[in-house]
Amino acid sequence: MARDKAKQAASQKKYRAANREKINERDRTSERREAANAARKKRREDPAYIEKQAAYQKTYQAANRERRKEYWTANRESFNYRARERRADPANKEKEEGYRKNGAVRRKNYELKRRFGLSMAQYDEMLKQQSGSCAICGTPPQSIRLSVDHCHKTGKVRGLLCWKCNLSIGHFNDDPGLLLKAAAYLGNHGS
Repeated sequence: MARDKAKQAASQKKYRAANREKINERDRTSERREAANAARKKRREDPAYIEKQAAYQKTYQAANRERRKEYWTANRESFNYRARERRADPANKEKEEGYRKNGAVRRKNYELKRRFGLSMAQYDEMLKQQSGSCAICGTPPQSIRLSVDHCHKTGKVRGLLCWKCNLSIGHFNDDPGLLLKAAAYLGNHGS
């Protein structure tokens, strides 16, 4: 066993000596790729860049709407044929199902960030702080995740609620006085 390891180490050393330039180039390429990815990530998080991209997309869509519509109409049969072929292939079914699941997760992440300024990690941390259940009734999430409760005036996130509690607070217009009156009413006329 020790002899095999020594043989393997010698073989690797010989390969490295013969392919030193190739290995160095691969390392440099990897470093460049990492630097480019870091720059892209920094740009994606820059509000000015996001605004600039949104404005560009809007003007592009407006300027090319008719051209894209004509292209789609002219090639509709081809698009539909390719889509039917892709859906009929059993190998693609699993792949598309994976895309669908990943797409749903990405959309949820995007919506949390866009609407409330929360990342998935922050959401999970809030859920952990609430013992994995609704902040009001204590019900754990079933098939639907807990809603992010926030002040509609300030936008400040207050906590995570089940859909019933979230709707109830919404129907009482986030007014604690109304909620106290409702509690008193139920106390006087309850079951």
